[in-house]
Amino acid sequence: MDLNDDGENEMILVATNPYSCGSIGCYGEILQRRGEQWAIIGTPPLMAGYARLLQRRYNGFRMLFYDGPIVWDGMEYIPYGDVRYDQDH
Repeated sequence: MDLNDDGENEMILVATNPYSCGSIGCYGEILQRRGEQWAIIGTPPLMAGYARLLQRRYNGFRMLFYDGPIVWDGMEYIPYGDVRYDQDH
């Protein structure tokens, strides 16, 4: 899915094995294609089937929701409560 309307799809991966999951969810990665490589642009805790892609945008990227908003801070996807407030939003 295209999270930033640049015409290129990003990927959201969620581990589903018991070794990658804990009380707040499972290990997740958000990947963005950069040339021939995929770069990790976020590692929020997620749960397959429960994370939602929101229409609202933050810093030009669509927000995600799982146990609270997950937003793009200009460098990576992070839980909204961890946003660095010295940036323009």
